Amino acid sequence: MILVGIAHGVSIEGTVRLDGKKLGIARENFEAYYGDLGLQLVQNGVIIKETSVDEEGRFVIPSVDTAGNYTVYFTHPRLLVSPVVIVIDEQHAVHAFSHDPIRSNGSVAIAYPLVIVPISNNSPYVPEEPFDALQLLKNPMLIMGLVMVAMVYVLPKLQGNMSAEDMQEMRKGLEDEGGFAASILKNMIPAGADSSKQTSLKDTIPSISGENETRKRK
Repeated sequence: MILVGIAHGVSIEGTVRLDGKKLGIARENFEAYYGDLGLQLVQNGVIIKETSVDEEGRFVIPSVDTAGNYTVYFTHPRLLVSPVVIVIDEQHAVHAFSHDPIRSNGSVAIAYPLVIVPISNNSPYVPEEPFDALQLLKNPMLIMGLVMVAMVYVLPKLQGNMSAEDMQEMRKGLEDEGGFAASILKNMIPAGADSSKQTSLKDTIPSISGENETRKRK
């Protein structure tokens, strides 16, 4: 309802509606949120009037007796509420528009009396995200560590099937490579290996056991 009076001017009125599910506010806390919600009527950067909402979210800015363009700003320590542009014409009719900082009269006409719904709740509490083990696989340091562990277990097995000449060719190829991984690989490959002097563990164990049997017989 638009209140028009020659002596007392025009009253700008409306209601703030809290969407508890969207904003994460329990219904029993609505009254406290409304109690912290204030309004400022601004024209040309100057605050003309200030008011607040009641326990049910209703508000009235009384006695605006000058035609022109105004902006209603909502102040709250946690709620984010978009401003509204109010235009009062010469016939004391009130028109409301969504706020647009580029256009002085706003961009889209909205219903009057005003129905204001806060955009978001800027609560200082940030809910803790649940632990997700798969997120660890996106960590590059963890990936590098897993690769290095795999190399430690896999490379010795590959060396058992490689000749000394092949191992030295691999080491020679790593001499020109830089980086942490290349340095570890070079350290795992013995330098100056001679195929005539290298014996596998499988060949060494039978010879030792054979010597022990010969000593027992003697």
